Amino acid sequence: MGYKEEREHVTTGLGGHGWTCRISWLLGVAFAVLGVIAAAADTTLGLGATNWLLLSIAAFASATANMVALAAGLNIYAIEAKSEKDK
Repeated sequence: MGYKEEREHVTTGLGGHGWTCRISWLLGVAFAVLGVIAAAADTTLGLGATNWLLLSIAAFASATANMVALAAGLNIYAIEAKSEKDK
């Protein structure tokens, strides 16, 4: 895949990466809250407190990966907009 095809692929997926990042981040927050509540109440809310916190870490890692893809796409878009403006 050449530069032009890769650029098209990254810039067209910006909306999807943004939504996926938001959803993953919100899931991470929800899992962290459930983990803290489970630890404070000393009960299991379907899973143990440690498992909820591990799910939270996984969701935040997923959000970070999507944010990197979003940042790369926005960077490519901004560079192209600036180069067209300079013409």
